[in-house]
Amino acid sequence: MEQDIITDLTVLQSSLNKLIVRTEQSDFTLQQFRAFQLTLFAVNSLPEIIEYVLSETKLFFALESSNLILIDAEAKIAGYLSESRYDYQKNQALVLLSSKAGLGDAVTGGIFIGQYTDQQAALFPVQTEPPVEVIVIPLIQHGEYLGSVNLSSGKKNALPNKTHLDFVQQIASCISICLENQLNFAIAQQAYRTEALAKTNNRYFLEQRLTEEIERGQRATSSVSCVLCEVDFPVLENSRNKMQLEAQVLQTAAETIRRQLRIVDVFSYYEGKKFAAFLSNVPEPVITGITQRINTAIEEQVIKFSQKIVPLSVVFGSASYQITASAEKSPNALALELLAAADAKLYATKYNNPNQAKKEKSA
Repeated sequence: MEQDIITDLTVLQSSLNKLIVRTEQSDFTLQQFRAFQLTLFAVNSLPEIIEYVLSETKLFFALESSNLILIDAEAKIAGYLSESRYDYQKNQALVLLSSKAGLGDAVTGGIFIGQYTDQQAALFPVQTEPPVEVIVIPLIQHGEYLGSVNLSSGKKNALPNKTHLDFVQQIASCISICLENQLNFAIAQQAYRTEALAKTNNRYFLEQRLTEEIERGQRATSSVSCVLCEVDFPVLENSRNKMQLEAQVLQTAAETIRRQLRIVDVFSYYEGKKFAAFLSNVPEPVITGITQRINTAIEEQVIKFSQKIVPLSVVFGSASYQITASAEKSPNALALELLAAADAKLYATKYNNPNQAKKEKSA
């Protein structure tokens, strides 16, 4: 009898110890989740969200690898990441897709935790060897599929305990909310900086980026050049038609000029019929070559309007500045001076050019 009581007490103590361990594990996991959630909600840019999600979800679930797939139907995510100077193309763990069609049946079953199947191959495009166990976390907000966080291991029995897995849905919701908020913010921000008529970045954006480049150049001595381009075309008598023609000309010119520049060059609408680009560490002969290419490309454009062919021409003004760490003026002041110097050269070129004067008088 006494032995039975001792045995029962031993079993009870063992069960109690296991319960204490599980409780401690649950408490630790809850603290981990709260820390994950608080940090994620504090992140204030899309690149930071991407990096945080990729690193922290892998740590949270103690798996070997992770990737993030995002649906980018109109390339807005790619554009915003590029504008933020985030080299997303080098990050193999980030996959941007134009639609979820290429994912097939891999996204139809909701959250998945278990053994990898061939149907999930599209979710792990960069892995050389198929994983053994996976966690697939679809990101859905307001019924819209945003993408998925996909975690994997090449080992059996690598999936975390149930305590961790209980938080999968909450993690999916947190990431989805943050992604949607950041994407909406990025779109609104881009719309603010975009000149509606020319459908390109506006002067505010240009001055902001030029200031940033000068600040960066002060840390590593370099040069920055500003090139202003003013597009010209015959004026139509009807004011309504003139506005329509101007919109068409500016949009065509913006696309044409942008194609002649490097990806790293900053391009923007400036004012009137002017566009501006600034180029870092480009010698004068190269700038001359760029303006010649732009000139040729603009003159080759064929714009048909009101059953007429509208010829285009372009005038340039450029100025350069050698950035030094000891500059006495602020980066913003230097940026405005550089733009003013380029504008003054454009004005001088335009009004010292007899052919240009003739074009302006023609209707």
